[in-house]
Amino acid sequence: MYRYLCLILCSLITLSASSELPVCIVGAGASGLSAAHSLEALGRSTVIFEEKDAVGGNAQNYYENGLPYYLGPLLVNNGSHPETMKIANAVNVTTSTYTPVSSWLFNWTTGETWVSPPDEPSPEFLREYQRYTAHWERIFARFARGAYTENMPDELTVSTSEWFAGQNYPQLQARFTRNIISWGYGDVDELPIPSPNQFYTLSIFNPPSLARPQLTIDFHEVFERYARQLVDSTIHLGSKIESIGLELTPSERTVFSAVQTTNYFSSAIRLNNTPRLSLFRIATESPTSSPPIAGEPVYIEGRFNTSDLSCLYSVGRPDQSPEEVAAVTLQSLSRINRDPSSQEADDWEPAAPVDPSDVKAFRQHRYYFPHFDQTALQGGWFDKFNNLQGGNRTYYTSGLNRVEHVEFVIVSAREVVEAHFSS
Repeated sequence: MYRYLCLILCSLITLSASSELPVCIVGAGASGLSAAHSLEALGRSTVIFEEKDAVGGNAQNYYENGLPYYLGPLLVNNGSHPETMKIANAVNVTTSTYTPVSSWLFNWTTGETWVSPPDEPSPEFLREYQRYTAHWERIFARFARGAYTENMPDELTVSTSEWFAGQNYPQLQARFTRNIISWGYGDVDELPIPSPNQFYTLSIFNPPSLARPQLTIDFHEVFERYARQLVDSTIHLGSKIESIGLELTPSERTVFSAVQTTNYFSSAIRLNNTPRLSLFRIATESPTSSPPIAGEPVYIEGRFNTSDLSCLYSVGRPDQSPEEVAAVTLQSLSRINRDPSSQEADDWEPAAPVDPSDVKAFRQHRYYFPHFDQTALQGGWFDKFNNLQGGNRTYYTSGLNRVEHVEFVIVSAREVVEAHFSS
């Protein structure tokens, strides 16, 4: 029987008195690979167990004719991934440019489609942005520039919609809301404000860059090469771990019972009637509201002018099964699978049905976006979470340490290793 020192990533690290035992890491995603690399730099050997048949965690893709269709993260805009790009550059994976030729809003229940407003920052937006920057520095910067190490004041535990409305940031609220919906972070009326505020840390919403083409990268290829070239750990893929010889303590059970996640799905689906290189966003009642969470697609992107495959992303209710979300997705797509620019033409045709044979990949992201809700934040749950580190010989690192985002997951894993293993 193997004896390991254990670092589990959803994640957790367990220690033993001996520094000679390998550190066991559960999960070969961004967090696990970064932890392994950091531990190896300190002279510790590691072994990784991964449930999937490939490394990368949520960074998985569908490939057809040599083209990647992103089922996980893809954007690296505006200097938003400095540490991630160091890894990408080290393993020689480059970025690519995506410029949609058309952008649309769609009603997922009726199939009505109309042109999306231009993305240029307005003077009102720029004025709000300047005010928000000063506000962010004053009230949030100390939480954003390191792993969460202290609880936040109650003013930073309210929902995203309540906070932006209370601070009178309607332009910013609309832009944040649009991206929160697209990235699967849930309902802005429930999502606490720390997560959107954390995004600003990496200048994702830098106004001078808003109108620039999107920069994307094949994150799956980055982590595949990372695992081969920069991590010496033995990686066991397709592993099912039923027990690691540890039982959750009462404190661990209490803390993790408060963790919430999003039922998030991504797909690669053939839409042969929509224009190529087109982008579709779900319409909402107002620019600052979320759509109903019912399993419908919220964001659709045709990435290549040589292919009629599109990447799309859906958010389901907590109790919705993958089968139900797949059915809702096909129903919604069958209402919009047409060229929306031809709606005024005399020969305009109705949308073409989309059936299961058009689905080339469909993935449920289990445990996506772990976070605490407003009640837990006001109950001091970050202190409780941080107090778990080292107890029961375990350490935890994941999106919960900051927010579900490749850059933050990488940085958080390194911070845990540096704080608890470097000595």
